[in-house]
Formats: sequence, structure tokens, C-alpha cells
Amino acid sequence: MLRQNVDYLLNNAKKYSEEGKEKYNKKFYSEAIELFNKSIEEYEKVKSISLNKNNKELFNKAVNNITTLKKLILNSEFYIIQNNIKTNLNLKNPKDGYKNLENNLQELKELHKKAEELKHSELIKHINTLIDKTERNTDSLKIKYLKEEYEKNNNNITRLENLLNESYKIEKEIKHYKDNLRELQRLIADRIIELKINNLEKNTIAKANLLYKKKEYFKSREVYKNALKELNDIEDYAVKLKIVRFRNKLNNLKNLINENIRRLNDILLSEEKPEKTVELIDIEEINLENIQYTPKTPEQFTPKPYPASSLPYELAQNYKDVELIGQGGFARVFKAVRIKDNLPVAIKIPISLDPQTGKSFINELKIWSSLDHPNIVKVYDYNVFPIPYIEMELCDADLNEYMKTKKLSLREISFLIFNIAEGLKYVHSKGIIHRDLKPHNILLKDGIPKISDWGLSKVISQSTSTTRGGFTPYYAAPEQIRKEIEDERTDIWQLGVIFYQLTTNQLPFKGDNLREIDMNILTKKPTPPKEINPEIDDTLNKIILKCLNKKPEDRYQSVLELQKDLAKYLQITFKEELSKSITTKDFSRSAYYCGDLILLNLKINNGVEAYKYIGDLIHYAKGEVKEELLKLKEAVKYRVENNIPIPYEIVKKAEVIIHKIRLGFKS
Repeated sequence: MLRQNVDYLLNNAKKYSEEGKEKYNKKFYSEAIELFNKSIEEYEKVKSISLNKNNKELFNKAVNNITTLKKLILNSEFYIIQNNIKTNLNLKNPKDGYKNLENNLQELKELHKKAEELKHSELIKHINTLIDKTERNTDSLKIKYLKEEYEKNNNNITRLENLLNESYKIEKEIKHYKDNLRELQRLIADRIIELKINNLEKNTIAKANLLYKKKEYFKSREVYKNALKELNDIEDYAVKLKIVRFRNKLNNLKNLINENIRRLNDILLSEEKPEKTVELIDIEEINLENIQYTPKTPEQFTPKPYPASSLPYELAQNYKDVELIGQGGFARVFKAVRIKDNLPVAIKIPISLDPQTGKSFINELKIWSSLDHPNIVKVYDYNVFPIPYIEMELCDADLNEYMKTKKLSLREISFLIFNIAEGLKYVHSKGIIHRDLKPHNILLKDGIPKISDWGLSKVISQSTSTTRGGFTPYYAAPEQIRKEIEDERTDIWQLGVIFYQLTTNQLPFKGDNLREIDMNILTKKPTPPKEINPEIDDTLNKIILKCLNKKPEDRYQSVLELQKDLAKYLQITFKEELSKSITTKDFSRSAYYCGDLILLNLKINNGVEAYKYIGDLIHYAKGEVKEELLKLKEAVKYRVENNIPIPYEIVKKAEVIIHKIRLGFKS
């Protein structure tokens, strides 16, 4: 009778187990768990009977089957959690998604404990892998949630401030993508300050101006004083968040407010009729891009005469080791050392300012000072007082001088053009075109090309009109000669002329006079570069000539398009050099070409290739630099996986890391 009872239990256990496995194989995991548990109940009864009867064989059989079934239950629970994770990753609301994923993570950790108790090593590996992926996805969704909220509430200061505080809490929670989160935090903080400044301009300052127009001068002055307090609070907030982009604008607003308070004081203390003698400075009048002072007469504004080779006495007290290094029809350029910090600088000073050159100088100040990129000459300081000047980064030579002293290969020339294009890509993204690219306006510092002289540049959205004056004839695009609309493709033409000149040592269009040069540019095809320089292959020949198509629509339509073709050409030679260096075990050269390939691909937004070469470069890095490189690799991987473009900040970070690695080989 007992034997029959045991057989009955074993048959039931086997039946439930087989039915459970069938459901398991069909991925009906909840039903499978229910059947596995019924089978375990039957085996537990068998185990109890065998223990009472001291039947070790039967006892062990029951124990083994129970262990197997428990492992199958854990497997089923794992797959259920995995499916829930997939569902949560696709929820429309990323906040719901990451909240649910946090619950899934907790379930995985509890499952991990159970798997350890059962010594289910295979499942433990899968759980660990899924925990890591889920933590990354949770962190990614948290950042996605913040980003979506930022985009939805882009004009709501209160919500943005709350969102920034929320981001700081999330920063403490996440393990991955902290660099991405900090980028977003900077974006939010930047927007908050921008909105605060806009509100100050449109509300407080506008109110003060309205009171002035109503001749309520005392009230106007008090509102301006409140505006100054508000501005100081904004400045403190910007300092706290380490946002420097608005430094000039805040300083200029402060100058405006202080000047208007001074003028209102003059009105309140004056016995004259104020409306005839004093006007307040309007925000629209200065556009807050240039430092403003009490207006001067033209006689006061014109620089005083000084020896051509000497720095004007108004500036001389700030500099030492002064030397005149260049002079054109519009300005003189000096190199000097700034006394306060011993920084070598270049100082550009207009020779004289009539209304036309004055307008050009102010335009250059407005545009140039707003640019911040390694392939653009950096402006350190500028002013119109005590005399107009621009203080800027000191470079080694212009492109003309550089090419006289250096014999560059076609690869080196192509990489030089690629990096000039990188600077153009940056300004084009801001709606700015240069319009006067030529070797004289390309400066080099430590071999890095930097675009200079932005006096003829313009913001495309502001105007579609063109003028003949200013640009250099040999480098003029057909649309400039015809006085048609200029855009980014005008800069691409001029870069093509430079490219042609560097690779052939000739200009593509010549002439004995201006009219002949113009006619050749408009009507003649340039001699193919490869016919002048046989080292130029078909690929490079096509790239150069595409830049020089007469019709803008037949040229590259963006600098990035040009860079992608240049990158294909350059990668062939870089890969060949990398392969040679690996074969000869010249690891410093291997690291060098890996670095070039990383930067090349990051700049054309090819994250997949950049990720690959970062992985290679890790083998040549040590210590802290290796850690930085691993973080860079993760940042690029995140963007590739989420189809996010590579931002300039990542390129800049990569340049710093690669520079450190190269220095390590030199030391």
C-alpha cells in the first residue's frame, strides 16, 4: 500500500514537472512556475515518507528533483523580470519607465540571493549581466526624463530651477553617464540664467524706461536700482553654477544700468529741462554685445597719432616686450606680453576709424568675441576705450608664412583643411559665415589652424544682401562677384581655393587685373589639381574640384559633407600608418595614429569607428589617463546606442586625453 502511495506521488510530481517544462519551453513562465510548485509539493511528500522509512535512495531522488525544479522556477522568474524590463524600457513616459526599472532591479537583487542559496551559478551570471544593463538603462531613462522635461519647460524658470534641483538628486543615484547628466545640467542652468536676464530686460528695465518716458525720474531711478540688485543676484547664481557664457552680457547690462542711474541723478539734480539734454541708453541701442560708455564725438573717438611701430600710449602700461608683427590698410597688429599675468598676446588696433571702418570693427567685435573653438583665434579682451582694440591669442604664423617654412605632404594638407573646416562647421552652426577666407586669415599655433579676421563675417539670418567691397579677389566666390546671396557654400568655395593652392602651389584662377580675375572665376574651369601635382589621386582631385563648382548647389552643401569625404581619404593613410607602426612595434606612432583616427571620426559624428579606435588606444594608456579614456569610451557608446550626435564637448575632452597620452610617450 505504501509503495502504491509513493508511486502515485512520483507520477503526479513527474506529470506536473513535464507539463511545467512544456509551458516553460513555450515561454508561459507564470503557468510553468505554478506547475513546478505543484511538482515540488508532491516531491516534498515523497521526501517526508522516505525520511520516515529511512529510504536514502528515494530521499536523494526527491531532493535532486526539488533542486532542479527550484532552479527552473528561478529561471522562469528571471525571464519574467527580463520581459518586464523590456516593456518598461518602451514606456512613453521615461519617469514611469525608470521607476519601474528600479523595482525590477530590486527583484533581480532578491532573485540573486535565491540563486546564490541554490548555487545556481549559470543564472547568477545572467542576473549580474542584466543588473548591469538595467542600471545603465535606468540611468539613461533618468537623463532622458530630465531632457524631455527641459524641452517641455524651456521657458518656465520655476520648473527649470526645480528640474535642476531634481537633477542633483538623480546625480547621487546614478552610476553611469554622469558626464551626460552634467552636460544637461549646464544646459538647464544656462537656460535659467538666459531667462532671468530676458525677464530683467523685458520687465524691470523696460518698466524703468517707461517711467522715464513719463518723466517720473525718481521712480525710474529706484526701479533701476532694483534692477541692479536683481542683476547681482543673477550674477551670483551664474557664479554658483559656473556658467561663464553670459559674463560679457552681465557686465554690459551692469554698465548700462549704472550709466542710466548716473544720468537720472543728473536729471534730478539739474535745473535744465532734462528731456532736451539727457537721454537714457536703450538696450536695443547696444544689443548688449559690446562694452558701452558715454557717447563721444567723432573727434574724441578717433585714435590719437602714434608712431607706426609703437603700441599706443593709452595701452602701453598694460603690456611689455611689444613688437609690431603686421600691418594692413585697416589695422596694425602687435605681439606683446600682458603684464598682469605674463600671457603672450596679439593686439589688433585700427589705424583710424571712419563710419565705415568703425562699423566693420564693431561687427568684428560682436561676432568674434562670441566664438569659442580651438580652430578659431581666441579673443581675450576688447574695448573701444581708451582706444578701440582687440586683444587675442598669439599664434606662430599665418598659413602663407607657415607653408614657406614647412614642406607638407598631401595627407598633412588634407588634415589641415579638415581642421579649418571644423572651425567653419562651428560658426556655421551659429548662422555665421566668414566670407573672406584666405591663407593670410588662417593662423597656426603649434601646427593647429585657427581662423582669424572676422571683420567681413555676417550673421546669415540678419540679412540676405551682399556688397562688393572687402573680400580678396583671388578667393572670391562667383556669387560674391555677382552680388548674389552668400551662405555657408561661399566659405566652402574659399576653402576650396586654399586647398587647391596648398596642393598645387598655384591659384585656380588668375588674371592681370580685377576684371580678368572676376571673368576667369565666373567662366573658366580650373585646371584639375592632379594635372599640376601628379601625387594627387582621383579621390582628392574630386574633393577639391567639388568645392570649386560655379553653382553653390553643385558644391558640398555643408562643411560636414566635405569633412566626411576628407575623412574617408585621410582614414586610408592613417590606417596604413597605424598598421605599419603596429608591425614595427613603434607604439608611440600607434598611439599617435589611433588618436588621429578617433578625432577624425568624432568630428564627422562617426561614433562607431571612434569607439573602435578608443578601444585600441586604451592599450597605450595608463593610470588616470586610462580611466579618462574608459569614461570617454562609455560616453561615445551611450551616444551610439541612443543615436545621439557627438557634441563638441566630447571632441574637446578627447583632444585633451589624446594630448596627455602623446605627452606620456615623449616624457
